[in-house]
Amino acid sequence: MSPSGEAAGLALIAAFAMTCTVIATAATAVSLIARLPLVASMFGWCERLAGSSPWWLGVPAAACLAGLLGGGMAVSARHLRARPAKDAPSVVVVDTAQVFAYSLGGRGGQVVTSRGLLEQMSPEERRVIFAHETAHLRLGHHRILWLADLAALNPLMRPLSKRMRFALERAADEEAVRAVGDRALVARTVGRAALLSFDRAPSHALSMDGSGVVGRVEALLSPAEVASPAGPLLASATVIVVACSLAWSQWTHLAGMAHHLCVI
Repeated sequence: MSPSGEAAGLALIAAFAMTCTVIATAATAVSLIARLPLVASMFGWCERLAGSSPWWLGVPAAACLAGLLGGGMAVSARHLRARPAKDAPSVVVVDTAQVFAYSLGGRGGQVVTSRGLLEQMSPEERRVIFAHETAHLRLGHHRILWLADLAALNPLMRPLSKRMRFALERAADEEAVRAVGDRALVARTVGRAALLSFDRAPSHALSMDGSGVVGRVEALLSPAEVASPAGPLLASATVIVVACSLAWSQWTHLAGMAHHLCVI
């Protein structure tokens, strides 16, 4: 599978797994919420609903749900704040000796680089870097990065999140190869970017020296595609199965609640 196809496929898996997780935790948290005095005094269905699962299971479920929702809002706000201004230039060169280059998605996107980087790199290497960063923007990789950051809120899905970031960088590397026509040059530029100790880009940005530099260089110098590890996919499948099973176990109780509310 191509890196772009892998990134898209992993994004779909992450979105489905996170949806299952939220539904499962919300369904289980009802067993606690239904027992709250304020809720019990408002709805007559609480006694029936409260028996769906033990109250002690609802406590961690409610805490996890609050963490997921709060973390999701924080991640989304961070990504929205990082969007360039409406009329901002597409390329910004910061006058500093620090070495960095990254892209920011939204409103057409923006590539941010430094004078220090431009001084350190050859003209050919600069072309690779700009081809790499503009590929992120053209292919909408920052939307997948947002999903990767959301997936990382679930500890079991952090391997998937890490693999998504790697797939995004690999996809941009291959786009840079198409732009310059030289795999060895792109591999050398990726390696040099790491050796120059790039100042870490913001977590909501995609940078040339991003995830898995060694694996990316190996892939660029090898004609064969790098196989996707089974670990992240297995962890995600486990999350989906457990979440779906937990949600299904609560469904009959939630359906009873909905029926009761409809006939009142």
